[in-house]
Amino acid sequence: MKVAIAVVLGVFLLCSCDAERVYEKNNDFEGSVWRKDSVQNFVFNIENKEQSYNLLLNVRNNVAFKNRNIYIKYVLRNGEDQVIEEKLQSFDLFEPKTGQPYGSSVIGDVFDHQLLLEKNYRFKSAGEFTMSYQHYMRVDTLQNIASVGVRVEKSIKQGQ
Repeated sequence: MKVAIAVVLGVFLLCSCDAERVYEKNNDFEGSVWRKDSVQNFVFNIENKEQSYNLLLNVRNNVAFKNRNIYIKYVLRNGEDQVIEEKLQSFDLFEPKTGQPYGSSVIGDVFDHQLLLEKNYRFKSAGEFTMSYQHYMRVDTLQNIASVGVRVEKSIKQGQ
């Protein structure tokens, strides 16, 4: 029995490997509430400046989120705390006409989104970087946002 469990666990771990992922982390919000003054920071290392990367925003929301979209300001800083990218973007979490949620759901009314911030991004140097997120909605407190995070993955271009 123990051998069977070990084999199943081993197969699961092998299948869950993600060769493109360089870094991924999510921060959970207590009570699924994200306050405007709660800036979320993620520190990661880039070892190969010759590689292109995709930078993604992870968002987990409850279907009860009252808006169809979310405005996020993100700031990317290098190891010297210099801003190298800064943008305000809007992302749809629900289909505008039908109100159907986008994203994938594993837990009933909770939806996960991976939203593209930068595609085929090239860092000018290797080293430590910080990605920061702040919501830019018209209210100070966002209800029904369970977590946000960052994913940095190697960009796989067509033909390679």
